[in-house]
Amino acid sequence: AAARAELPEAARGHPTDPRPARSLAWFELNTGNPAAAIQALEAGVERAADPSDLLVPLGDLLVQTGRVEQA
Repeated sequence: AAARAELPEAARGHPTDPRPARSLAWFELNTGNPAAAIQALEAGVERAADPSDLLVPLGDLLVQTGRVEQA
């Protein structure tokens, strides 16, 4: 429960760092919420100084959830 609150805060607190967004996405995916994982990665891509570490996991999730045209 604490991670659910702390990870989004970390992502907001370090908007240009892709690592909190990736961690939040991983957490959401592992707790059964792929839509929230995609949202976390998309937000991270928009804010990160270098979003390259987020693009592959985002593409993978989009394909896995049937959103191939967005990948």
